[in-house]
Formats: sequence, C-alpha cells, structure tokens
Amino acid sequence: MMEDGAGCAAPELHSRVRSGHVAGEPQVRQVEVDGAAIRYRLWDQAGPDAPGLLFAHGFRAHARWWDHIAPAFAHRFRVAALDFSGFGDSDWRDAYFALTFARELLAVGEDAGLTPMTIVAHSFGGTPAAHAAFMAPEQVVRVVVIDSRMLIPALPEPASEMLRTISRQNQVFDSAEALLGRFRLLPPVDEVAPELLDHISRHSIRRVEEGWTWKFDARLDPQLNEDPGRFVPSNIQAPLNFIYGARSDVAPPETAWTVARYFGQGDPVFVAETNHHVPLERPAALIGLLRGMIGGA
Repeated sequence: MMEDGAGCAAPELHSRVRSGHVAGEPQVRQVEVDGAAIRYRLWDQAGPDAPGLLFAHGFRAHARWWDHIAPAFAHRFRVAALDFSGFGDSDWRDAYFALTFARELLAVGEDAGLTPMTIVAHSFGGTPAAHAAFMAPEQVVRVVVIDSRMLIPALPEPASEMLRTISRQNQVFDSAEALLGRFRLLPPVDEVAPELLDHISRHSIRRVEEGWTWKFDARLDPQLNEDPGRFVPSNIQAPLNFIYGARSDVAPPETAWTVARYFGQGDPVFVAETNHHVPLERPAALIGLLRGMIGGA
C-alpha cells in the first residue's frame, strides 16, 4: 500500500535497477472490462506458446511495482502485469467490486494470451486473484498470494488505525516534486533500494489541469465494505500458495495461517527480515521462492 506522504529497500536490487531491468520497456496494451480501459504491460519474449504468468499489485500501487520482478521470468513465461481499475493508468469507476477486479485479471490474461495462467498477487490483489481462480478454473492453474489480508469470513475487519486515517480525497499539488515528497509506503519500512522507490513513485503521479495528483482513486475502500460479494469462497480448485513477510503488520503469522487453513492448501511460507512490501524489500528472495513454486529458473 502507498499513501500520499516513505519508503523501503534491498541492497541486492541496486544492480538489477542499474542494469536496466527496471528501465526495459515491455509492450503496453489495454483491454476493456465492464466499460473501463484496463492497461497492462506484457513481456512476450518467450513466445505465444509459453506458459502464462500475471502479476497483480497491491492497494494504491500499479503494474510498474513489478518492473524489477517480471523480467526474471520472461525467458520462460509469457508475463504481464496489470493496473486494476482505479489504479495506475487504468480507468476509474463509479464503484468498485471484488468480482470486477477478478474479471479484469481474466480479461488481461485472455487478451495477452496467457491462459491458462498463474497469478502472483500482492496484498490487495490477493482477493481478486482468488476470485478469478474460483470463477474460471480452466484459466487459472495456480495462485500465489503475497502478504495479503484476504477478504474471507474467517478474518475479522482489521482494527488498524492506518486504514481509518488514509486520505479519501485526491489532493492536487503545484509541482511533481512537491507531490513526490509526500510519497509513503504503508506500513512504513526502511529497506527499499532508492532507485526502485524513485521508479515506482514517479510512475504513481499524473498531470491534471490544476497541477499534479496521484494516479489512484482515493475513494476506493481497501476492504470493499460496500461490496456484498467481496468474500472469497474457500473451495477454489487451483493450488494456492501464501507467502508472508516475517515481520509483517498486515499478514502476521496468525493471519497467514488463518488464510492457509481457510483454503486448505498447505502451509504458508515466510520471507525473513521482511515486512509487508515483500516484492520491494526482498525481491531476490521472492524471485527464488516463486521459481520454486512455479518454475522459471
């Protein structure tokens, strides 16, 4: 999650950022879902017959949070990362629903030629990914959820003051630098490579007539409390792996084990010395875990 207001880092990422893995540009495409244009990034070096892999971002994030992760799999998989509606460069909606986000995942998978595919989803993206697996078992063959407080009946609504205090209005600033100075990761962490933090923050803002603002729709409730269909059924057919940060405030061990027991598909796996933002804090460790789960070495 990010808010308007600091960031986290991994020294092992510096060489990856500097060597151009983050700078390398995939195809940028879009598909319409329920009247909204959904943008996504596609790495297609492995060709049309390669297995599909789709990355889904967290709350108030966007597809480019995966720019340093996705290329590690592009030699073996046909890889994409999307912007959910209300985030990144995709359109906003009047209202947001878990099943709509799930349809966006499935539509991107089909449009990009990924299906049958694996979905790797961080935080907020975990619930739509599991919904997509339940809705279309022939299209989703595995789900890997990273540090997500998933919307399941077994978990009560979080008591975190953080969720109650985030701004619900999109503020406008006179300059890009003034806005970037307010970029924050929530929960806050201290170990993200500066190059990576700069990369994701600069792709989190957009120019409007009055100045500069965030790309995300601040009205969107991370808990989707107004959505009666937000809870994920437990009986999804695809294997579901759950990865969490050992020091996470969002998915601590008790939450990770509750999710694992709910889906009944094996023990959760933790990444040591990591908080909520596993893809940013320990990208090399995450890539190694994912390769063990889905292949791609």
